[in-house]
Amino acid sequence: MNTENTFNPAMFKLAREFRGYTQKDLEIKSGIKQGVLSRYEHSLRAPGEEHLSKIAEALHFPEEFFFQKGEDYPTGIVFHRKFSSLKIKEKSRIEAEAKMRLLSLRPLIHELDIDREIPDIDLEKYSNDATKVAQAVRYYWKVPSGPIKNLIELLEDKGIVIFRFDFGTSLLDGFFVHDDIPCIVINARAPMDRQRFTIAHELGHLLMHRISSNETEPQANQFASEFLMPAKDMDEFFKTSEIDLRYLAALKPIWRVSMAALLRRAYDLEYITASHFKRLNILINKFGYKKKEPIIIESENEGLLKEIIQTYKEEMEYSDNELAKIMHLSFQDYLYFFNPFHFSASL
Repeated sequence: MNTENTFNPAMFKLAREFRGYTQKDLEIKSGIKQGVLSRYEHSLRAPGEEHLSKIAEALHFPEEFFFQKGEDYPTGIVFHRKFSSLKIKEKSRIEAEAKMRLLSLRPLIHELDIDREIPDIDLEKYSNDATKVAQAVRYYWKVPSGPIKNLIELLEDKGIVIFRFDFGTSLLDGFFVHDDIPCIVINARAPMDRQRFTIAHELGHLLMHRISSNETEPQANQFASEFLMPAKDMDEFFKTSEIDLRYLAALKPIWRVSMAALLRRAYDLEYITASHFKRLNILINKFGYKKKEPIIIESENEGLLKEIIQTYKEEMEYSDNELAKIMHLSFQDYLYFFNPFHFSASL
């Protein structure tokens, strides 16, 4: 196989990071010197057939995977200060899995020509006010007043891909991927109420931000709060009742956000004083609600991915092996990514 012009270093790096390997790890796995692997990764040299075979075997990918077109798309992890607590290797692995999932689905999504309804947001036109942006997006998408019952379904209906998997750490709740396909990635180990706020937060980033600054995180939080808990709708809930932990617990299944988020919203909208806010936060800490709140919110499931896989399997009569080949994945990786979205694996 002639690899001189077709080997894609970005795919090589993605596969290595997805497996959680450093270049030194891959040297041990493949028997190829790290200096040589580094040159392959930096486009200074392309591997010959022998080295390509060893790399593919060590990383458990078909050789065709490394010849896909594509680039190393940046992700929104850089917007999160909290990610600095993650080890570089761990951060790279999480990002790589998100990119790998999106890369695998890209040919299927493009072939099905899934409609997207994403508003073009110029933050400056809204005076850099994320609250106004959230109001505009709800209006643009014709979201009715009150709680959004199924946030994942709403975003998928607009063509936004949601990936959810266990990051293996609680230091990061989610991020988005800069790509031609809008994508939000969520940590499955977080409770559903927290996942919903994270999805809305990342939607804010996706629509409003391209570069990180001191304002991006507060703006994304403002967007998420208004998008999920519009100020005009919260008035009847916050104005007429005493806000305590019991009342916040009662509101939680209605708005499908955490008690902590509801408390913060009540404070930001000036329905409670700073001392009231502080007192309830102390109680939340005392009862361990920072780690696990009472009232479990029913999960929202990804429907778009299931629909894509089922369309290929049922309507177009593709087998799982054929889908794995289209995605340039091993059969094991294909099942790891997509087995939850169909009922049986047909060879």
